[in-house]
Amino acid sequence: MPIYRLTPTYQTYSWGKKGESSLVAKLLELQNLDQQTPYAELWLGAHPKSPSLIERPLDQTAHLERANHKEPLDEFLAKNSLSLSSLFKILSIAEPLSIQAHPNRERAVELHAADPANYPDTNHKPEIAVALSEVKLLWDFRSQAEIEKLISKMAELQQLLAITSNNSNKDPRKTLFNALLSLNKEAIAKLTRAIYSSLTTQKNTLDSNEELFIEFARRYGEDDLGVLLSLALNIITLQPREAIYTPPGTLHAYLSGDLAECMACSDNVVRGGLTNKKIDLETLKKVVSFEDQGEPKIINGTEKESGIWQYPVPVADFKLFRAEVSQTSYSINIDSTTLFFVIAGGTIIKKKENAQVVLKQGEGAIALPTEKAYELKLASNENSQLFYIK
Repeated sequence: MPIYRLTPTYQTYSWGKKGESSLVAKLLELQNLDQQTPYAELWLGAHPKSPSLIERPLDQTAHLERANHKEPLDEFLAKNSLSLSSLFKILSIAEPLSIQAHPNRERAVELHAADPANYPDTNHKPEIAVALSEVKLLWDFRSQAEIEKLISKMAELQQLLAITSNNSNKDPRKTLFNALLSLNKEAIAKLTRAIYSSLTTQKNTLDSNEELFIEFARRYGEDDLGVLLSLALNIITLQPREAIYTPPGTLHAYLSGDLAECMACSDNVVRGGLTNKKIDLETLKKVVSFEDQGEPKIINGTEKESGIWQYPVPVADFKLFRAEVSQTSYSINIDSTTLFFVIAGGTIIKKKENAQVVLKQGEGAIALPTEKAYELKLASNENSQLFYIK
């Protein structure tokens, strides 16, 4: 039976929730938990930066005991002429991530050739995030009308554009973005101070972007460009099970909450602020898209059958499904490499009555394609929630 247990890996980025407050730590049941360590991300996949470990087929392991032999998933797939185009993550967020965008495939090839240390992949990175708790994020530019209103409200921005803009661009989002990215550290600090002073002394009610600007200015300081960029981005709140798709070129930053994230297999990140990591503004100018995506689209998932939802994305790299499994069993057709990850409860994956594997909360598996497609059944003796990715 071509199903293997996977051991996820994890990352300790500074923005993650610490110790036992982290969903990542809870899911992985980490031993000797350090309450001061930020357990930020869980990874399930074959990216060479942090590949999952694959164990021998579960149905060949007596009494479902863990096998001793483990191997990095990327090496295993390469040896067997297989590939995995997706990467699945769990993020547990205490503090904002950087304001960032991901390159499309063409730009990724160029960046990797020029700077492989900072841009290790030649692949694009479209991604979808599904909220596991309430999640707040910055996502894409506000509408042209909102940006025009923002500029009209702030004399400081009007003065900036009077100096930096030649009025050749009719899109106020692009005009403002390019003006902000043209500033040096001293000019960023001066503009931030001026806007901060204006907002904290005015009597009018502040909108959510202005409130966030004040919070960021106090947290990150006056010379972080991300503080200014936050004024121009949509603030979105996702409730559990809601999702949002982020295409390459879209500025975004997760702010708080727990989420599942599925993406094309890439770790290319171009940052613009709210971080101590490398900021690459020249590349950000080339990567960011100003395509009008309209109002942010919250995705609730399409129920394929009772208990199984698909989160549609406009790319061929992955198909993301969420399943809520109880006493009812569901059939899944396996015709490509498929990942499984259990969020809650326990899940039984069956190929036939005498061949089944059991995954509990925080565990993953991979089903490999064979010459002929085959069916797996998902079942549970309790209420179970899992994601699977084809």
